[in-house]
Amino acid sequence: MTHHTGAMGRQGRLLMLAAWLYPALGRSDRSGRSEDARMRRLSRFDETGGHMAEDIECEVCMEAAGRFPKLLEQRPSSEAEVLELVGTFCEGRKRGDSFDNTLEKEGWRVTERDGIHQLEKNPKAPSSRRDVMASFAQRDSMKLACLNTVKEHESEFAHFLWKKSKHGIALNSTEISKRLCHRISRACKNRERRLRRRDRKLKSRVPEL
Repeated sequence: MTHHTGAMGRQGRLLMLAAWLYPALGRSDRSGRSEDARMRRLSRFDETGGHMAEDIECEVCMEAAGRFPKLLEQRPSSEAEVLELVGTFCEGRKRGDSFDNTLEKEGWRVTERDGIHQLEKNPKAPSSRRDVMASFAQRDSMKLACLNTVKEHESEFAHFLWKKSKHGIALNSTEISKRLCHRISRACKNRERRLRRRDRKLKSRVPEL
């Protein structure tokens, strides 16, 4: 069973996202945008969305964990079935069924306060064209946060779920989030560490009176 340790580098993260953003090179999507436009979108994401994804990984992971009790209500018959369930969770099994699309439909958005991005439900609607353009990076950051916390650890997470399911143990969202977000992906522990490091950096820049 493969267990990924350590954070992915920026290049690895972008390659993972590119596999979702550009499944058919050279083909325009239904809105008529060219491949060049898609590449410009990835470039913008490299500048902004990567930081967003890191900031919201814990919150996205917690939201994802909350969906699995319902998904497991019909008890799977094998670990392979659980692995498929986990492996297709972020991208979805059909077009438009991805987790970031679900979050967006439910009103979740990425907001920024004091230089820190967070996932917020039903915030104030975008008021400028710049905000609207930034929403593309927000959507991509939710996708990447899910891939980093669920998809990247699919084998270990699926094995945990299968062990409980085959013994008839019903898990609630709190138990699943503790395992996935704190122990397996460490998304929430990593967030706490980043925030402490960011606070120290900001304090070091404040001149003494």
